[in-house]
Amino acid sequence: MKVCIILPKGLPVPATKGGAIETLMNDIALCNEKYNKLDITIVSTYEAKALEESKKFKNTKFIYINTSKLSFKIKALKVRIANLFGKHLNTYNECVLDEIKKDKYDYVLVEDGAYHSFVSYLKYFKKDQMILHFHHNGMSDEYADATFGRFIGVSKFVTNTFKNSSSIKKCEVLKNGINIDKFKKNVTAKEKEEIKSELGFSKDDFIVMYCGRLAPEKGVLELVRAINMIDDDKVKLMLVGSINFGMQAKSEYFDMLTEEINKTDRIKATGFIPNNEIYKYYKTADIDVIPSICEDAAPLVTVEVMASGTPLIITKSGGAPEYASIDTIIVPKDDMISSHLKDAILKLYKDSKLRDKMSKSGLEKAKEFTTENFYFDFVKLFIK
Repeated sequence: MKVCIILPKGLPVPATKGGAIETLMNDIALCNEKYNKLDITIVSTYEAKALEESKKFKNTKFIYINTSKLSFKIKALKVRIANLFGKHLNTYNECVLDEIKKDKYDYVLVEDGAYHSFVSYLKYFKKDQMILHFHHNGMSDEYADATFGRFIGVSKFVTNTFKNSSSIKKCEVLKNGINIDKFKKNVTAKEKEEIKSELGFSKDDFIVMYCGRLAPEKGVLELVRAINMIDDDKVKLMLVGSINFGMQAKSEYFDMLTEEINKTDRIKATGFIPNNEIYKYYKTADIDVIPSICEDAAPLVTVEVMASGTPLIITKSGGAPEYASIDTIIVPKDDMISSHLKDAILKLYKDSKLRDKMSKSGLEKAKEFTTENFYFDFVKLFIK
């Protein structure tokens, strides 16, 4: 079965510059090297290091679109003119089409991106061959309905949201996977103490962790307020991730967040932590909180936390509960969210036996989301 996977414009595969979708497709390619169940071609944005890395793969072909080349700029001009006359084209997608239209692919899989601009592909591929894979929560439109014969979402929530807005009949779910072994590594008591000490925490403090972007929809402000509502100096919050307040100097949200953080010395930020070091922070924390107030499609942080054996609190957000263990504490994301988070944090703070139970069930649940399971579920989409 010959499958062409089209990545959005921006980052390359192999995933030399990171990226959630790029990492997932990188994992597909790595597994395909081992199991070789599909004839895969991956199309992504050109990057020199990625090109070199791609040469190590024997069972995956890589095609790169160099957006800095003159040919891309010429194509952009042609697309702009065509769109003036009612076309609905995208420069990057058209460059991809030029590269793949002469090949005999059984399926063309579009990974998010400008998915509403693939109608031109129907000149070379049948609608039943065109598949749309959503990594976000969103609805269809007339162009997607006209182009794609199948839809795949990363959670039931995502798939149902799309299905309810679309005429596409075949809508399926493919849950993501990660390399859970990266998060199962052992961390010594000394290493944990060093991390706490660097942040100004004591070794017997109760550490609540948040890992991710400081954006309004991620509920960080609500979590910070929950911590400030807790009258216990031993409960601390560790914000893990890159924080650049300077770039947000005029943001009302960041002003409020800064004000809340400055109310106490119990909240510390780590700054950027490389992905291969994150597991140390998960294992240093006593619990992790994912306080999203948006409809998350399928946050892989959920699986990372569980694979680390750290008890987890999440909000009832999109597809997140579908990835969580049965013992995960799920709180509503209503007007009382900070109060709900406070109560959940205190519940775990006071109950070590419950934390142990959650740790064990999380470790077990994480086994469902290995890269191998993701790969074989991916293959089943094409080979029944």
